[in-house]
Amino acid sequence: MRNNYFAKRGMLGKEQDGLDSSKPKPRDEAAETIECFIIRNNLCPHDKLPSQREMCAMWSFNRVTLCSAIERLTQEGKLYSRPGSGVY
Repeated sequence: MRNNYFAKRGMLGKEQDGLDSSKPKPRDEAAETIECFIIRNNLCPHDKLPSQREMCAMWSFNRVTLCSAIERLTQEGKLYSRPGSGVY
């Protein structure tokens, strides 16, 4: 019955229960924030980023979201990390 309601209004698959599929995921927002930080601060390759704790405090992201964003940027080849040392 619920799907019927949304189907009649042309909303099926687009927006249900207030969830907008076009809204970026928090991980993607965090990744974009990190990229903007790198550009704004003129960081060069191999420059160290602030610690995860500091970045969480600066941008109010939770740590899981931030780690996911760092992992995504690492997979894209934009960042790399050294365990115990930091993210570059």
